[in-house]
Amino acid sequence: GSLVTAAGEKTTIMLVSDHGFYHDDRKPSSLGTSITAPCDQHAPIGTFIVVGPNINQGATIKHATLLDICPTLLALFQLPVGRNMEGNILTQIFKSPPSIHSIASWDQKINRLPQNHSEEPCEQVTKMALQQLIALGYLPQAPIDDQYIFSAAYTDHLFHQALSYLEHDRVDAAIPLLEEAHHHSPERTDILTVLAEWYLILGAKENASTALKQFVFHRVRDAWQANQALQTKYHDSTKSLSTMEILECRSLVARLRLDPGAVHFARLFAEWLIRPEEQIAEQLYTFATHFPRNFSLVMQAADICFFHQWNERAVSLLQKLANWKKEESAPLVALANHENKQGHFQQAATLSREALDRNPLDHAAWLELAKALAAQADWLDARTAAIQAAGSFLKRPEAYEMLATIALQGEKNQKLAQRYTKLAHHAEQRLTKLKNSFRGFSSRFLSRIFHADRDEEAAKLDGTRRATKSHNGCSQGISDTIDSRQFKLPVEVEDRNFGDDVTSTPNFISCEAGNAGATQQFVTAVELGKKAIQQPISVTGIPRSGTSLLMQMLTAGGIDAVTDYQRLPDEHNPLGYFEHEKLKEVAKHSHLLAAGKAAKVVIPLLWELPQDLNCYVILIRRPLEEVIESQHRMAGKIASFEELKKAYISFEVQTSEIIRQRPWRVLQLSHTNLLTEPAATAAKINDFLGGRLNTKAMAAVVQPSLHRVISRVE
Repeated sequence: GSLVTAAGEKTTIMLVSDHGFYHDDRKPSSLGTSITAPCDQHAPIGTFIVVGPNINQGATIKHATLLDICPTLLALFQLPVGRNMEGNILTQIFKSPPSIHSIASWDQKINRLPQNHSEEPCEQVTKMALQQLIALGYLPQAPIDDQYIFSAAYTDHLFHQALSYLEHDRVDAAIPLLEEAHHHSPERTDILTVLAEWYLILGAKENASTALKQFVFHRVRDAWQANQALQTKYHDSTKSLSTMEILECRSLVARLRLDPGAVHFARLFAEWLIRPEEQIAEQLYTFATHFPRNFSLVMQAADICFFHQWNERAVSLLQKLANWKKEESAPLVALANHENKQGHFQQAATLSREALDRNPLDHAAWLELAKALAAQADWLDARTAAIQAAGSFLKRPEAYEMLATIALQGEKNQKLAQRYTKLAHHAEQRLTKLKNSFRGFSSRFLSRIFHADRDEEAAKLDGTRRATKSHNGCSQGISDTIDSRQFKLPVEVEDRNFGDDVTSTPNFISCEAGNAGATQQFVTAVELGKKAIQQPISVTGIPRSGTSLLMQMLTAGGIDAVTDYQRLPDEHNPLGYFEHEKLKEVAKHSHLLAAGKAAKVVIPLLWELPQDLNCYVILIRRPLEEVIESQHRMAGKIASFEELKKAYISFEVQTSEIIRQRPWRVLQLSHTNLLTEPAATAAKINDFLGGRLNTKAMAAVVQPSLHRVISRVE
């Protein structure tokens, strides 16, 4: 009001926001730790308000986008609009529409050189730019040997560029960038959730399952590490903190908060993608009925119900979701797709039009409308809808096929139908090429960090569920599994309200905020089916002989690992050690060796296993020259080569004698054969353990062409 008065009656004022804010279950209860964390609460629908002498007061504008602002302003000032502009003039806001002129492009008008979007900066260029800003004083000084800040900045650049491409339906350009971003920062759960979502949309279920499992692993591990840091640094609640310490403490609290429902749903859904069994599907459906307003969860559960032909369940879920989420078009599109398949074309057309009222840019809704209209011989409107659907990279093959059908049956134009058929074939080839590109990436993707330790994480989750219930917005300790102590956050942090509910995860697998209690009660009933292995699995060998690589293969194949995350990956073993600190005293803690789980028990710790323990033992041998060289490289020459070789020969002899005396089933493997024949080795392990492992994923962990890298993963 005061701004309008000050500007005067003859002034036109336009208020625009590029986003809104979530106020439902998608609103996070606390922010994350990344620079872009505030964006997690941004909704895509923003604000548009305009007032002025030629503005139609009280008019309602639907489905305006930011792209419409520039051409509308040009028309307001009676300037020509570029024909290459993607937006439209919002003519409905004017009392009397202005005269509209056009030019080819404003780029030529102001002699601006067109940008070459293909020349994206590489990591080295990004690093140099950041160094320049550091020299200018805009960024803090980073240690010369510390590459983290540059790697993180480059990852953010890739990730947000990919998100921009996805907003414009450029999936073909976005997926490679997302995969490269994941390569640089495999622990980033925000990247993993977007990857999982789009892998699933594109039909790559194995890749989507892998991304979800990695999400579970990293999210739980990060919460555990945050708890450890809080216990260590801020255990004294009476101590006064500096501003930086308060900010760090709040950041740790945000990382500590864990939504157990989201994590369990992600794990369960990942399992269903690989094994689409009705028992797992029943659990996922029950989960969705507990959270009927959760958009992503219910949409996935409805797809699963349709897959198992539980049509009534799926329709019920989607109808309830459509009523709750009146701004979302996807539930209506899914219902329209179902009605088309059932032959109820009039209902499908009605649902599609309702979806387009909610979002006129929904290409899937246009496609369903085209199908329904074509089935009713409304060829003209069907053609218009199919042309709209063809604007989508994903829907383009189906849209062109529909246009070919309309041209042949409705317009009796065989030549035009053949042209559309060729276009459909070309679009399908492009889509197939994209799928093949990231499926070719799958082996590298799997081998990065594919060691989701599900039951260890579940144990931590059980404790986390007990600990993340806040008191005055403050998280307490994370459970007996992580640390039985409870602690009180410093008073400066307690004064801020972090919210009583647990943090929602990103959109793809978020669970409904404010229902943590229901989640905790329900999660106990939602557990993955266990592998049919009735005995513990011990992975053994002389240290640096390949035991960690074997553990990676087993977890990739579907075996749960016993690890406490105490020893984190480092330069000598970048993919992790898979160790449990208590197993260094395995005689005292043999209860950790549970049926169906794999534990690393290196020689000579293997000798301390209880004599009556029945277990599977996988023993890996590597030439002692390579073992000793690797140990020297890692820890220095504490003992000479000759001394170590003599001792290790004795260890091997003693191990062979103990194996002969114990009731173990033993599989002996060669490190050399493992590197040169990973598929054959995976098959041997699979046969040894009962034949239910994912041997393809196991073999993908090993990269024979990178012998120097592999030799460090031991």
